[in-house]
Amino acid sequence: LNIVRKKGQNISISSDKNIIFIAGMGGKEIGEIISSLISQIDHSSKIVISPHKNILELRSLLYSKSVSLVEEILVLENHQFYQVLVLRPDHLDDRRRVSPFGEDIWRGSLGISYRDHLLKHFSAHRGDLSQEFVKYLNSLVF
Repeated sequence: LNIVRKKGQNISISSDKNIIFIAGMGGKEIGEIISSLISQIDHSSKIVISPHKNILELRSLLYSKSVSLVEEILVLENHQFYQVLVLRPDHLDDRRRVSPFGEDIWRGSLGISYRDHLLKHFSAHRGDLSQEFVKYLNSLVF
């Protein structure tokens, strides 16, 4: 067995891969990996991501990339929330963009709990993006 260690940004994907799963790291790192891999991924393939931090920054980056949102779900495991996004490389003119703050993840009682959790966390932040996010969270009607 020959093991080669590389940064995610330096790997290449063979054309026969249907699903690429990237999780267990921050949004910045996931964004860098997607940015470097997007040109190698076939349009029929899916990319499944689950960032652990810097989610707002990652969503903003994905909004500007040639990826479409297939599905987004919210998972609660061991008192920790995780956003899971399923993406597909796509053309800019024919896709559902990744929204900066999420859409489907706010549905149901889990979405309400997640919103309340994030309001506590982001209300203390002073950055423009965080404050815009807090306004968005407060505007949600359940």
